[in-house]
Amino acid sequence: MSSANPHPWIGRCLGDNLRYRLDRRLGGGGMGDVFLATDTKIGQQVALKLLKDTLVESTEMRERFDREIKISASLPSDHIVRVSDSGVTPEGYPFYVMEYLQGQSLGDLLRRESRISLDRTAKIMSQICNGLSAAHQKSVVHRDLKPDNIFLLSTDLGDWVKIVDFGIAKIRTEHSEQLTLTRAFLGTLRYSSPEQMMGDPKLDGRADIYSLGVMMYEMLSGADPFGFSLETNRVSEAAWIGAHTHEPPKSLRAQSGCEHLPPELDELVCKCLAKKPWQRFDSVAELDTALKSIVNSSSNRTTVQPRPEPAGDDLDPTIKHVRLPLPPDPDPAPIINPIGGQGGTTVQPHPDPDPTLINPIGGHIGTTVQPRPDPIPDPIVNQGGGHIGTTVQPRPDPIPDP
Repeated sequence: MSSANPHPWIGRCLGDNLRYRLDRRLGGGGMGDVFLATDTKIGQQVALKLLKDTLVESTEMRERFDREIKISASLPSDHIVRVSDSGVTPEGYPFYVMEYLQGQSLGDLLRRESRISLDRTAKIMSQICNGLSAAHQKSVVHRDLKPDNIFLLSTDLGDWVKIVDFGIAKIRTEHSEQLTLTRAFLGTLRYSSPEQMMGDPKLDGRADIYSLGVMMYEMLSGADPFGFSLETNRVSEAAWIGAHTHEPPKSLRAQSGCEHLPPELDELVCKCLAKKPWQRFDSVAELDTALKSIVNSSSNRTTVQPRPEPAGDDLDPTIKHVRLPLPPDPDPAPIINPIGGQGGTTVQPHPDPDPTLINPIGGHIGTTVQPRPDPIPDPIVNQGGGHIGTTVQPRPDPIPDP
């Protein structure tokens, strides 16, 4: 919007003591316009939603807007946008103040990337289920879940999800809605459940599960479950209604680029998209548990298992092995063997010894040489008498002849 034609509310201050200054318009929906504002009391940026001027005269819409404020403020979840204040302008325009979310909607992400990974899809879906669980426990059905109503905050741990826009949320405990607009269709045709399109007054949280099924299908495949164009304005309302109420969804894994997805995931999405509420998951908590189980199983199947410890020389070629040299044997004490060589040593076996090879000193190669006993001298008589090798005892002096 050009500065020459600013929005008439820009620069205005609203609330008690003119606490909130409207700085610029962020966007809008069917019921109201959303502005970036400054909380002048604490100097913090906030978002302020103001009922559209074309709806202010409608008592019915004012009541619906007031109920949106009360529902949003009553839901205790970190995954639902937080409402902090509300009021009415001097002209009679109701508004409410909520946290200012800086990031992108899931719709923005899908328009840019077409499809996202299973792991990221599961993490986003888990947080949506967490927020919806808090709403469903309060008997609140969102009824308008779609990528544009899921906001993603960027954090060091990844996407942080916030569900926004409870403008057409239904409180199940109400026996009947006084607002005549509920007799007409409320919601977004592309993501609405069959019973919502048929105006079922007993709508419950399983209608939101159907919407999650359509979103999950789109996040993983970049397509809708019924083969329509992603350009919603090219599909007639009658075509959407007919598809949601009568046409079976196409297999997720049949979509191009989705062949690798687990079959169990295909079954999970189809269960979310069942035509009858009782055929779907009973709760978003049950859906979340089933999705996490599938993702964990898929991760385990793709994890490379460690090889068993190699035996002997059967070493893993992908791992660098280093053989360290053995230290040399210490030299034994040099004890002289009577037959030659050093005593007390062991002759090391020759690799693959041949038992027919004779050791020069006797015995076979590879055996321990035992010291031989001193040889018995040959019985050769020396001149002095006695045997060689024996100690010659001195002869006694001869007795002279008489």
